Amino acid sequence: MTKKKRGQQTYPRKNSIQSSKKITLPRDWTMRISYVNGQLIIADKDGIPYDTGSQSMVRTYQGEAKERVVAKATNLDFVTDHIGSWPENFDFVFAIDTNTHTEKCGDFFCSAAAIYYADIEKVNDYARNMTCRPFMVIDWYHPWAMKIETVTWMEVIKKLQELIPCDKKVGIVIDSELGNLEGYNNRTVPIFGAWYLPNNYTFMYATANTSDEWCNKMIRQCDKAATQRLEMIVSSPRLTANPSGGNAPIGFISLYEEELINAKTQES
Repeated sequence: MTKKKRGQQTYPRKNSIQSSKKITLPRDWTMRISYVNGQLIIADKDGIPYDTGSQSMVRTYQGEAKERVVAKATNLDFVTDHIGSWPENFDFVFAIDTNTHTEKCGDFFCSAAAIYYADIEKVNDYARNMTCRPFMVIDWYHPWAMKIETVTWMEVIKKLQELIPCDKKVGIVIDSELGNLEGYNNRTVPIFGAWYLPNNYTFMYATANTSDEWCNKMIRQCDKAATQRLEMIVSSPRLTANPSGGNAPIGFISLYEEELINAKTQES
């Protein structure tokens, strides 16, 4: 099965805020830079904020060959210089990780996806307490080798849409497809086939190779649970033969915390 290499953590970390628009200033410009509840505000001499477009926040460190991304978020309404502020953008926060066995079990390749839900409590502008709860697992059987991760994202979101109203904002932590993160969140790149991320959903990237922040810890927990689930599937698969002979992946969903989501929805 796939293994994710975990190296020794490298410091220092660097947090940066990136804006989609450049600010053009007159020659006699005066710029005011201030923080309001930790959020960076860039304003003119009269205190009127400049339009910097959509903002992204990236946490990185310098690796041996290149700069490595620890976590990244785009298209957020509220962005500070710290990852701790990210949950304030959402009514619900989840994380998803999928692991795949490298060899076939009968007619199928086997994969396991673990989905966790986060209860995040704000301590101050920077610190957060998080309780990470198992929400769903998917046992995948696919007759041919494929990147099942994006299929998992689509199916998980479709299930969440049955439980969470479309006026609620949902953030989902993932650990792959970093290069497509902005395209997914801008709805210019499809998740799978011609299926795009719904408007009230946003992906955040976090690597499972560190335990820096709540999002890294969440994706590590998902990775651990998916690995354990995959071992169970491989040792005792539900399916080994494909009677229909089709090529579509077959997924078995198990829900753990549907009642919790229903309760949270009624509260908010």
